[in-house]
Amino acid sequence: MADVSRLRRGGRDGGVSRAQLFLVGALALAVVFVALSLILNSAIYTENLATRSTDTAGGAAALDTRADVEAGVAGLVAYENRNREAVNPSAVESGVAELETQVRNYSVRNGRAVRVSYDSLDSGTAAEQSTEGQFLDDDGSDDWTVVEDADGLRAFEQRIRIGSLASDSEDAFATEFDDGSETHEVRLLRVGDDDLRVEVDTPSGTERCALYDGADADDSVTVDLTSATVGGEPCPALEFFEESATYDVSYDDGDAVEGTYRFVARGGSIGEVPSSTEAIYAVTVELTYHSSDLDYETTIRVAPGEPDA
Repeated sequence: MADVSRLRRGGRDGGVSRAQLFLVGALALAVVFVALSLILNSAIYTENLATRSTDTAGGAAALDTRADVEAGVAGLVAYENRNREAVNPSAVESGVAELETQVRNYSVRNGRAVRVSYDSLDSGTAAEQSTEGQFLDDDGSDDWTVVEDADGLRAFEQRIRIGSLASDSEDAFATEFDDGSETHEVRLLRVGDDDLRVEVDTPSGTERCALYDGADADDSVTVDLTSATVGGEPCPALEFFEESATYDVSYDDGDAVEGTYRFVARGGSIGEVPSSTEAIYAVTVELTYHSSDLDYETTIRVAPGEPDA
């Protein structure tokens, strides 16, 4: 009897031990599966992160190259307009080829293949008043048409002596832009003794911006009409130009301002400005960029100072 009892107790102890082994084994497998899951997810995340980093780096380098090409072509346009009395497409094409050599030599050292090729140019007329004075035509009129039927305007800058401006809207100097369906009148006023304000009459009302302060009455401020800035600061009220519009531009009360101005127009006819000459309006080039991470091709049109450029 004693022997049978010991056998039975031994059988129960063995069953409990086996159950404990199964439980420990199951827990161990669960831990292994969780660890494997974490390892796999970590590997996938690392791979995705590496891929994104590579794409971002490649894209940034391509955009930097594009910005360098745009700056180089803009400099070429400025140089040609400053140093030639007439547009010379061959000189522009040669200038683009020289720019390509510089960009290509720099890029190849960084494992990139870059090509820049001349495509075309648009000619226009550069007009200016380079000697400070009132904004009058050759006959001394203070209300006159500056340019008519221009299908493009860029780099339209007026450098204004603040103390010369009127302080009342009714008497203020204004530049009027008429596209045949809408008219925008840009007035420049003196506020107090030495501040400048821009007011723009639009079909929907008057907008104001760019109260320029911290200057003396004898100081001059640049109002860039096509880049929508005053003294280098954004002026949202000037952001009204339409890309496909054709503009007549006129000065009203040109005797209520003193300063200089300049602009480049495409098409149309120029009024009796002090000086005008043939000029490059825009240059178009083709850019191709190849690296181990990215292939990129695009057409770049460079028209410095054009609205939305």
